[in-house]
Amino acid sequence: MGKTISILGCGWLGEPLADFLMEKNWQVKGATTTSSKLWALRMKGIEAYQIKLGEVTLPDGLSEFLKSEYLVVNIPPSKGMREGALYIPFIKAIEASPVKKVILVSTTSVYPNFHGEVEEGMADTTKPLVGIEQVFLDGSSFETTVIRFGGLIGYDRQPCRFVMSAYKVMGPETPVNMIHRDDCVGIIDTILEKEAWGEIYNGVADTHPSKRDFYKAACESIDEEPPLFDELHPGSFKIVSNTKLKTELGYNFIHPDLLKLYTQ
Repeated sequence: MGKTISILGCGWLGEPLADFLMEKNWQVKGATTTSSKLWALRMKGIEAYQIKLGEVTLPDGLSEFLKSEYLVVNIPPSKGMREGALYIPFIKAIEASPVKKVILVSTTSVYPNFHGEVEEGMADTTKPLVGIEQVFLDGSSFETTVIRFGGLIGYDRQPCRFVMSAYKVMGPETPVNMIHRDDCVGIIDTILEKEAWGEIYNGVADTHPSKRDFYKAACESIDEEPPLFDELHPGSFKIVSNTKLKTELGYNFIHPDLLKLYTQ
């Protein structure tokens, strides 16, 4: 029997991750907030639970869901769950469970627009998500690794559609920080394989093309007109570094070049 893992948030990223790990003989438990999705997950062989954080009491089934060696937390904070202190009951439930290793999926939005390159130690500590990261990193009976992903693309997430409804895209010459879903799954798998715990990694592709070049290529790839660009407002930006991910974790990107995704 393979290792056991629970994935909190079996959506656009969590479900393909579950599929990938089951192919590698992992025993997977998956949680979704909607009852209608339970059947589809179970048909794949995922032990599925309906779990929604933010209720007055912890959800029924949480203790069974947490009966795993590993846990991936892949849920965006809801409006009512934006403070680290609100996750303490969930942290205590993890501490009372067999879980010893946690991967927390976070985002590069924790970094300020530095007008330059940002690394893992440069997060804006006033942002609520940094506080959420910290309560997981401070867990007393389990180890956590945080992966901060950039903008998620790939498959049905076509970036042209991000901007089709925009009047104009500001900052056309500012760089983008994106990552393909294949690499999100690959990075999580590498963390699990290498048992890389107690770390924070940025997950973004190697290249950072301008918004103009990126969205123009993405739109042309599906025969859509590129968006209009606001030439009068340069916009603020940051370039998120993935150096630590590549040098310390040794990760090799499946899709390192963002423009090649849409120009090949």
